[in-house]
Amino acid sequence: MKSLTTRSKKAVEDYLKAIYLRQKATGQPVCTTDIAARLAVTPASATGMIKRLARLKLVRHVPYHGVTLTPSGTRIAERILHNHELLQRFLMEFLHYSEKAAAAEADELEHVISAALAASMAAQLGDLTSEGTLKQDVARHVYQTVGRSVTQPAFHLRTRRATRHPVESLAR
Repeated sequence: MKSLTTRSKKAVEDYLKAIYLRQKATGQPVCTTDIAARLAVTPASATGMIKRLARLKLVRHVPYHGVTLTPSGTRIAERILHNHELLQRFLMEFLHYSEKAAAAEADELEHVISAALAASMAAQLGDLTSEGTLKQDVARHVYQTVGRSVTQPAFHLRTRRATRHPVESLAR
């Protein structure tokens, strides 16, 4: 998705997230009208985006039978949901946002957060164990996926001082 504009990337990711959540809730292919209602768009707009997602091989679409995510689409949706959870928790715990304000802010920021920032936030937040969240080993997974083996800076909020921690230690 590197060739997409930021606005276009956000739209693609919002659709993937909506499909993922509905598909997970029902265990069934997701109909266009459900997607349109969740994203507050017309069914025609939803159909157009679904066709685009199918061309990108992020969804499988069978007209009149619904949409399912491909493995690639699922990975993107899970990353976006993980980013959302990290951002929302971080905003609430460290910056004292209300749950509603944190959720709204996370909806915007979830599309632009880097893997390195996500890993640092996961390390600060500790083990996320509730349903729909990822555990601390996400930091390791993110770095294994990104393939970085450099030292990343970290700012420890509890001590309010900058330190450096090796990414390799997260990937073990």
